[in-house]
Amino acid sequence: MNKKRKRLLCYASGAMRGIYYAGVMRALDEAGIIFSDIAGISVGSTSAAWHAAGQAGDVLRAWEALESYRFSYHPFLNTGRSKNLDWLIGNVSLPQLDLQALQESGICLHVAASRILPPWNWKTGIFAREYFRFEGDFDCEEALAALRASCYMPFVNGVFSALTIDGRWYLDGGLTGRIPLDCADPNTFEEIWIAVSSSRGIAELEQINLKRYPETQFVLITPSEDIPIGRTQINAERFQITALLGYFDTKKKIETLHS
Repeated sequence: MNKKRKRLLCYASGAMRGIYYAGVMRALDEAGIIFSDIAGISVGSTSAAWHAAGQAGDVLRAWEALESYRFSYHPFLNTGRSKNLDWLIGNVSLPQLDLQALQESGICLHVAASRILPPWNWKTGIFAREYFRFEGDFDCEEALAALRASCYMPFVNGVFSALTIDGRWYLDGGLTGRIPLDCADPNTFEEIWIAVSSSRGIAELEQINLKRYPETQFVLITPSEDIPIGRTQINAERFQITALLGYFDTKKKIETLHS
């Protein structure tokens, strides 16, 4: 494949089912497929960051490190090894992200979050989609905050809690859509790859009229069988199985494109 083509890779939401993307990025990395832009929502945003940083070989180990903990459904329940999602992301996953490699990658990272609108704007909805974009010499703390915001699921991180960036309040990017195709004008890309790991994400993908972009080639990667990991389940063995599923699904897709 022509490595110089302008390509966008989209990682959808999916909670713990996002371990599927560890296999996706490994297969893409082995095939030497280069992306100019990588976008992600919720768990897909951390996958996008790992991929852009060139850490496809490290991401599974980062997920497996979570097995030392139990998933807590509220910060009030954080005792011993029981920790809520934002704690796990901020203290276990993101510290292993190579931010320098991400800065030097030459890839534009798009991170989607859902901004909470002020009450006087609620006639158009409570949330608005917002993208944080990082390329080149960006502020590392801002990037980490954006990734946490994209994954900041309501209720499990506190009933009325949200993550604040520059005085604005954010929650999980998946609240405003599960697929980050709107990170940029699709017509500006020759190829757009979309990886989806959840049934709801697949349903949303099926509602997108891709024929609106006749000049863009779309490559869709979805699970070929039921994913064996639950939405909030932490299990290293199931992580490995799910990542392998993503790996072989992606390899098969790549082989189909070459045939």
